[in-house]
Amino acid sequence: MDMNLSTDRIYNGMKSPALLVLLCPAVAACTDTMSGLWMGISCVLVYAVAELASYALRTVLSGKARLPVLMVTAGTTAAILSLLFEAYLPDIYGVIGLYLPLTAVFCLIVDLAESGGGKGTPSLSGRIGLALGFIASLILFGLLREFLGAGTLLRVQVLP
Repeated sequence: MDMNLSTDRIYNGMKSPALLVLLCPAVAACTDTMSGLWMGISCVLVYAVAELASYALRTVLSGKARLPVLMVTAGTTAAILSLLFEAYLPDIYGVIGLYLPLTAVFCLIVDLAESGGGKGTPSLSGRIGLALGFIASLILFGLLREFLGAGTLLRVQVLP
């Protein structure tokens, strides 16, 4: 497992603002900075669990079986996160709960893009780098949306 988490991998993950246009649910969920942070954290967890399951089963799985395992793992992780957010973070769940299951779809899209259309196996550091870039993009988008929409930063009134 490649554990080299370089700034280049994080920077490459910052290309996600271009993907935000295609990922309207992620954009819709980021109404403020905190919702962007929590949406990004949920993506990191889905990425990490999907990669760990894929890594743990790498000797058993053929190349064609990897994608269904990723789909089931990412979907299950997203469903569990949704239930946990609903139970323990109801305020955050009220904002991003509807969009949490779509993190599994985003995980699969990123996995296919990073692995070259399913031809390779993405590394854990590559997945985390993309996730950190995605978190930074969502936080920046939420920050901008919060500032322009409500005149607040981190829920503190800045503009009258």
